[in-house]
Amino acid sequence: MTKEECLEDLRERLFSPKSSSAVALDSPGKVGLEQEAFAFVKDSQTGQPIRPTSLYEGASPLARLLGEKCQNRGGKAHFFGTKDSPKIDKISFASGDNFQFEPGGQVEIATAPYSSLIELEQNLKKMQGILEEIQEENPVTFAQIGTHPYFTGEEIGLQLPKPRYRHLQSYFNSLHPAGQQMMLQTCSQHINLDLGEKEETQLLRIGVAQGICPLLSAIFANSPILERKNSGKKSLRSTLWKNLDSKRTGFWIPEKEIHSKEAWIEAYSKMAFNAPLLNVKGIDDCWFGGPFTWAYWLENEIEGRKPTFFDWENHLSLLFPQVRMKGFLEVRATDALSRNWQIVPAAFLSGIIYSSKSLEATWEILAPKIHKLDLLCQQASDGLKEDEIFRMAGEIFQVAGDGLQSLPETFRSDSQIQLLESFFEHFTAKRRTPADDLLEKLSLNKPLIY
Repeated sequence: MTKEECLEDLRERLFSPKSSSAVALDSPGKVGLEQEAFAFVKDSQTGQPIRPTSLYEGASPLARLLGEKCQNRGGKAHFFGTKDSPKIDKISFASGDNFQFEPGGQVEIATAPYSSLIELEQNLKKMQGILEEIQEENPVTFAQIGTHPYFTGEEIGLQLPKPRYRHLQSYFNSLHPAGQQMMLQTCSQHINLDLGEKEETQLLRIGVAQGICPLLSAIFANSPILERKNSGKKSLRSTLWKNLDSKRTGFWIPEKEIHSKEAWIEAYSKMAFNAPLLNVKGIDDCWFGGPFTWAYWLENEIEGRKPTFFDWENHLSLLFPQVRMKGFLEVRATDALSRNWQIVPAAFLSGIIYSSKSLEATWEILAPKIHKLDLLCQQASDGLKEDEIFRMAGEIFQVAGDGLQSLPETFRSDSQIQLLESFFEHFTAKRRTPADDLLEKLSLNKPLIY
């Protein structure tokens, strides 16, 4: 590949709306979630977790339990590994929803993109109903929390034995202790929203999606506990990500021309070209890092190989910015929330992104801060402690609520509007976050499960 081919691919594939994202006439856009949860083996008497679950080892590995339960509901298991030792990689359904696994054995529900928040919530709960059945029939429980409240990285271990994740762990561990913590001890919620057809709309949505990330981390902070201890942060997960690797995480903001789509594409390409290589398919015995960036590979062969489009796709999948472009917006700034609040961030963002009035109003609030997002992100790890974060959260919550209310009744339900309002009243208006509820549970020695 050449630099020009990479740029053209970004324009045509990542920064152009996916053709499959066509929506119903009465829908303002599609919305999907990637919801992660920790899994534990629990004490049958107290309900307290006693050890991490194992994905593939032991008498009742979680992947097998989930595979058997899903098979009875039309789920199809996909495998990796050898013919003699196959391991479940993911479980897909005809709806487009999937169960997947993260390196520390976290269970991820990746939903299809749905034409309404109503459909999204219904199908998310349907998938979680399968996990509930596993809980009822086995000494297993799940927790949707941003950081692992119980077990160390050593106790959990790398549970996905793929070269991709071995290389990822080796690379991150070489940079910072947060590398292992990020891979094995964090859970997040990713929110997927349409990019839009008009370029003017795309520019606003890209800018707002990035600008609002620190506020998402602050408002929905839900990771104050790590290994049974108060970390001192309301969103420790966001701190771990921020400290990890500035070359492949964080923000990609044009230095000047923020009203030019080409400038946003150039900013994304700069991140991609300067990020060190991690996993090169076919060279499974080592990871690269250091000076071996994508830009380097474009100019120099590695192991006698030049990069291909397949290598480019793989490299892009190993970038972890706050907003990842995929022909839609993948917003990655939110801690995993407990099930009673889990739909609120998607409702909040939909009210902003899919209401033109709210989108413009939010951009007016965020635009003056667009080149100060790293500082805001640092402050957001303390929840709503900083006056400026608290003020902006209140302003934008009102805008989001008005926007959600204005969307078609076929897209959002009255109960979802009420839940958004209840979240604001219980948390944001009182300068609280879900992390405060978790800390109260910790002080009372209550199980931190959903």
